[in-house]
Amino acid sequence: MNDPLLFRRTMGRFPTGVTVVTTRDAAGRPWGMTANSFTSVSLTPPLISLCIDRRAGSFSAFSQCRTFGVSILAEHQRDLAVRFATPLDDKFTGVATREEHPGAILLAESAATLICFVHSRVDIGDHVMLVGAVQDCTLGHHPPLGYCDGSFFTTSGSVDTSLGKTRPGRQILVGWLVEYEARILLSRDGATGKWRLPVGPLQAGPTMSEALTGTSQVLMNQVIEPEFLYSAIDLSESETCHVYRARPSVLPHQTPDLRLFAEDDIPWSGLSHSSMEVILRRYFDERVSDRFGIFLNLGAGRIAKIEHESPWTDDHAGEYERSTS
Repeated sequence: MNDPLLFRRTMGRFPTGVTVVTTRDAAGRPWGMTANSFTSVSLTPPLISLCIDRRAGSFSAFSQCRTFGVSILAEHQRDLAVRFATPLDDKFTGVATREEHPGAILLAESAATLICFVHSRVDIGDHVMLVGAVQDCTLGHHPPLGYCDGSFFTTSGSVDTSLGKTRPGRQILVGWLVEYEARILLSRDGATGKWRLPVGPLQAGPTMSEALTGTSQVLMNQVIEPEFLYSAIDLSESETCHVYRARPSVLPHQTPDLRLFAEDDIPWSGLSHSSMEVILRRYFDERVSDRFGIFLNLGAGRIAKIEHESPWTDDHAGEYERSTS
């Protein structure tokens, strides 16, 4: 194939959506570009990819960033598609955005958005493929913008635009409050440098028990058995985290980003979320008397006391069967 123009026109026959991809460079300057070379790579774990031309003005920023945002443009955002495809000193002036994670600048009123951490970069021809691990995504209320044969097109009437309004439920995450020799295991977020309990999506499994231990393997590189549900907290408008207490019999695996902390050593000012501090301080208080409560930070919040802690055994199962027969 020695006709690059023909190849370009041929690929242009493939209809795509339109995205604006954003990040910040080491100096904190925002960068963004329009891209339609965007696709999903994996569902488990959730991964996406996009390709960046080495000649792009924002190439340097994206070749070094750790976090980036993807805004899937809505059909009323053609002007933003053109704006971010045009070399400008400041593409963000007057553009409504939000930035919950540093570097992941999301455009308001988009059809959908994703917050990604860099999973890997692959050198391919005159482009670099950026693979992102999706940390969060949201659905908007507007139909997406399409692009084909060098022109934009609308998709109104061809997709269900009610998803952003009626999508039921929340994303349920699993957190671990792991205690070993009076120390608590904390995980550091690679993008923000903040510390928190190990938290992540519940893994697939034939039973809940196997799903939980599979999640512990992914988050902590070790199978850890939970003892009981310790807290249920809302981390955001779309995420709820179920935190399980665990006390492994062997020293948990540690890395620079996964460490055990005594109470006096915990980086209280460097925790990722206010609920993390609430959980940890309450745990150390309750640990003195070994009497715990299940904290439900759902709305106003409340604590259900656990008066007596005892392990689950086959005898308990038999008592339950007799009481319900």
